[in-house]
Order: sequence, then structure tokens, then C-alpha cells
Amino acid sequence: MRIGALTPSSPMASRAIAQFANTRDDLPILELGGGTGSITAAMIDAGIPPSRIYTLEQQPSFCELLRRRFPGVTVLEGDATKLRAMLKEHNIERLSMVVSSLPIIWFPLEAQRAIIEQAFSLMGAAGYFIQVTNWVKSPLPAHRFGLKGEVVGRVWSNFPPYGIWLYRRHDEMFGRRTT
Repeated sequence: MRIGALTPSSPMASRAIAQFANTRDDLPILELGGGTGSITAAMIDAGIPPSRIYTLEQQPSFCELLRRRFPGVTVLEGDATKLRAMLKEHNIERLSMVVSSLPIIWFPLEAQRAIIEQAFSLMGAAGYFIQVTNWVKSPLPAHRFGLKGEVVGRVWSNFPPYGIWLYRRHDEMFGRRTT
């Protein structure tokens, strides 16, 4: 329950996730659950400068590994339900997007809500939240959080297979801005 995956994301899965990284703006990208860095590496390979990547990881040994592997990436050690406070310590008030490989489906509803609300408050109306899961169904109760979720990719060759979910604010899916 403390680690979201049995094995690190495969290179194919990591590339499939990294393709959604926004290379056109300068805002930071937040990765939740950095693990051993396979998704981090794929984002860098996709053209995201390491200085734009903030990866949050709770396990100290993984944080140490991430810092050694990616010296230009900012590694945050802590609980994802406190992401706003951790980012504020680095003067981050806006994000381009959030990529999560947390086992969020197993989190209590209050923890899911805390993560989602903080993420979308930092991303604004145009932001999107990418969630990787081994489940066929949505790992989040999107409607309860005012979100619309859709599967944007499946990586059958990963073990176990991945589903890549993209979440946006519900009104944004229909072209209406939220405030």
C-alpha cells in the first residue's frame, strides 16, 4: 500500500505517460510518486527541462535515488495531501500539469479530495491531471470532485498493464471556464 507498483514503469509505459507533458510552457510539472524515476526520465527524454520537474515522493530511499539520478529535478519528500505547502516552500504558485502514479484508488476519499483540490487550484482551468492505474475503471470518483475523466492510453506490455487516465475540470470539458 505504501508503494504504488510492483515494478517500476516500463520504458514503453513511461513514454506513453510522458507524451502528455506540456513542452510549450515554462510552468512546472508536478510528478506524484516519483519512485525510481522511470517517468521522470521519460519526461526529460520528451524534452522537458529537468528544472521544470518537481517530483514528490514519500519514501526516503527513493528520494535519495531520484536526487542522485536527476540532479536538475527538484525532489520533494513528503505526503501528497500537503503538496501546496511543499510547493510554496519553493515559490511555486502555478503548475502546468500533474502526473500521478500514486496508488490513489486505495487512498481514503478525504486524501483523494485533498490531492485533487490542491492540484487543480495550482493548475487553473486549463490544467489536467494524469493518473496511472492498474485498474480498468477510473481510480478516482471523478464526478464527486467535479471532474471528467477519460482513458487516454493503455499499455498492455507493462506488467501489470497500465491505464492512463486524464482528468479535467468538468466544465472545461465542455468549453466553459471555471473560476
